[in-house]
Amino acid sequence: MKRIVCYSLFFFFVTSTAYALNETSLSLLNRLFEAGRKATREELIAMLVPVAGDETLTHMKKKREMGYLVYISGWDLSKSEKNTLYNEAYRVFEQQRKDQYLETHPGLDNETREAIRRGHVLVGMTQENVQASLGKPEEVKPAIGTFMKTERWYYFTKRKVLFFKDGHLASIKTQ
Repeated sequence: MKRIVCYSLFFFFVTSTAYALNETSLSLLNRLFEAGRKATREELIAMLVPVAGDETLTHMKKKREMGYLVYISGWDLSKSEKNTLYNEAYRVFEQQRKDQYLETHPGLDNETREAIRRGHVLVGMTQENVQASLGKPEEVKPAIGTFMKTERWYYFTKRKVLFFKDGHLASIKTQ
């Protein structure tokens, strides 16, 4: 009876909160539950990666969803241990995102490829290249009154403001 109640709670948590999970993560959670063991650190990070990369979720919602996953995966972690785990899952997501972009854009020059791989930007990069390197900007503001298409991209967490002219990076301001 206890197993049925736990199994029901498990699927309640998964269906009501962890909608960012992919089929692989759900399958892994199900196998872990049936085997009666907790996830390894690597398995847990693999389950957290889809949540870390879900752009529809706010930062706090991602934290809550990840917290549920950690809990139902059998881990009892302190807040700082959870933050470390979340940061690691986000780094894995970022690396996967960059690798996928580089794989689908084989025509990029070596300097641009290396900058994207390292998470750096270079003056002259296209907006798409910058987004591949740094992710989506936290805020975009178009410049008013210019004859060229100009924009400012804000990356508050990275403490950068990027200035674009006609779709190419014109300058970088570090705060």
